[in-house]
Amino acid sequence: MGKREFSDRIIRDGLPDGWFIQDRLDEKVALLVKETPGMWPGSSCVCLKPNAITTDEWLATAKQIAIGFDAAAPKWEPEIEQEWCQPGDIKERQFLVTFDDPDCRNSVFSDEARAREFWGRMSMNWNCYLFGAMPRTPSPQPREVGE
Repeated sequence: MGKREFSDRIIRDGLPDGWFIQDRLDEKVALLVKETPGMWPGSSCVCLKPNAITTDEWLATAKQIAIGFDAAAPKWEPEIEQEWCQPGDIKERQFLVTFDDPDCRNSVFSDEARAREFWGRMSMNWNCYLFGAMPRTPSPQPREVGE
């Protein structure tokens, strides 16, 4: 395979925010891509166009896939006012993905769903861990039956 010419067509019209289709004209391939700002990598390919149809024919199906993904994604709800075991000037609960490999940098998130998604992708190829800050006030201990 030779060097890519990067004559891509980017399609955003009609797709939910944060989604686009990268139509790689030189390769006759189209990718449905979800942007993940603040995370590495900055976007993820969710689906490839079948070879038997054109990108324009696939567009309506790709839109439905993106809408379905967004509808199924867990929605972030603000935490009840809580103090966490983390620096006091940071109010939102923080999540940390750390790697066994010292050459890999830690990744910090304030969104649990994004942290879990990132850890899920990274754990396929790396030994990594997902940690979340604990509440400063411990949860009440469950009582034994009969207490």
